Amino acid sequence: MRQISPNQPFQVRHQGPLSTREQEGLVNFYQPLVGSDSLALYLALIHQPQERLYWSQRSIHAQLLSTLNMGIEQVDKARVKLEGVGLLRTYREVDTHPDFDQQTLLYDVSLPLTGQEFLSHSLLSTALMSQIGDQNYHQLVQEWEVSLLDKKKYTEITQSFEQVFTYSIAKEEVQSLPSLRGERQPVPTTGEESFNYGNFLRYIMAEGISHHQLNQALKQEVLALHSVYDLNEMDATEIVKMSINNTTGQIQLDQLKEIAQRRQHFRQKRSEAYKESQETAADTAFPAIYDRQQLKERKEKIQARYEELSSSEIDLILVTEQIPNEDFLMQIQERRGGFATDQERYFVRDLKTKTQLDLPVINYLIYHLLIEREQESIFKGSLERTANQWQQAKIQTVAQAILYVKEETVRRQKQAEARQQRSGYSRAKHQEVQPEWFQSTAESASQEDTDSAVDSQELQRRVQRLYEEGDDD
Repeated sequence: MRQISPNQPFQVRHQGPLSTREQEGLVNFYQPLVGSDSLALYLALIHQPQERLYWSQRSIHAQLLSTLNMGIEQVDKARVKLEGVGLLRTYREVDTHPDFDQQTLLYDVSLPLTGQEFLSHSLLSTALMSQIGDQNYHQLVQEWEVSLLDKKKYTEITQSFEQVFTYSIAKEEVQSLPSLRGERQPVPTTGEESFNYGNFLRYIMAEGISHHQLNQALKQEVLALHSVYDLNEMDATEIVKMSINNTTGQIQLDQLKEIAQRRQHFRQKRSEAYKESQETAADTAFPAIYDRQQLKERKEKIQARYEELSSSEIDLILVTEQIPNEDFLMQIQERRGGFATDQERYFVRDLKTKTQLDLPVINYLIYHLLIEREQESIFKGSLERTANQWQQAKIQTVAQAILYVKEETVRRQKQAEARQQRSGYSRAKHQEVQPEWFQSTAESASQEDTDSAVDSQELQRRVQRLYEEGDDD
């Protein structure tokens, strides 16, 4: 929407003065989300001079700016935030003037939600916890919690409307009676445009979650988390899994916000640690995008820092820095003649939420398991076990991971040789006579292994070609 102008007229419609409790709710619940400027604008609008009951006189924005001591852009941003949390709806009176800047704007101010309504609204409450932190949020919940009556101690004797009034009135008319203070404006809701809830259900059911727990309340919470924390279907599955009570097996909906916030905090810290710890890392965010000159400079930088690495190993490092983790997994599996399964992709995503390893190191971990160890798939056990070993070894770069793997290989070979020497003897090898058909099969298998090894080096050749092209310029 176009920005308002100082000389543009406006009028306000609202639903009466706020109660003390509603004012406290504005400060405690809404202000952390919209800020003090928006709160000031809200209060200024409902206190505009009245023309008639709950309708203000027509005025221009310049007078409002003077009252608030704000600039036009500052007021406009404050207005948009009020609209976002459902406290304000803005209309323009099209027939008043053909020019937008001269058209009268109607600000329809809504009452704030009550404390219980706000806290039970999935999107708003999730956004509030994200803003103020879980401790302050839970303290706020306790302060606004309404204690329930003991049903065993009290028996309700309240009479209904039909019992009190003797004259006839249709039930539909009773239900449609207007509130004395008007209706609250709709508050923001979550949509499914950018979240495939069907995929989420497939992932969560694959984890053995009972169908009766997949209800509307869970859907609202998951969509709210998606909107606030930008979660995808696999991320949401992991958070729901972490909320399950180990004893009852039930999803704890009240834990989802806190788990999502901790996860967000952890990922931010890991991202900051990644930027600080990279001695030889690229100057760009992951995945890096190099042109030929940058590729050449990056390779020279790694060579100067790690002289013990071969040219092909440095090429591999460059690949791990340029490809997102899931794409890296899919490319390796495709070059091996297969494909990356949904389960493999989920394991990689799951690992990223647990480990402190940098993202290029996770790429090399995938390469290490599939190419160097020759696993046919990514298995959760070996993936997490190896990642845990590397994290305990404080590996921060792909170069360190490559050197660590080499050292571990040498160490295991020495241990094997030492065990053989301690045994005092070595068993003589027995050469069995093999039939011709077995030898032919073995030769064929050997050739297939060679072809597989050649294919596994294609990722390295890809970067090497780019580097050589840069030398030709």
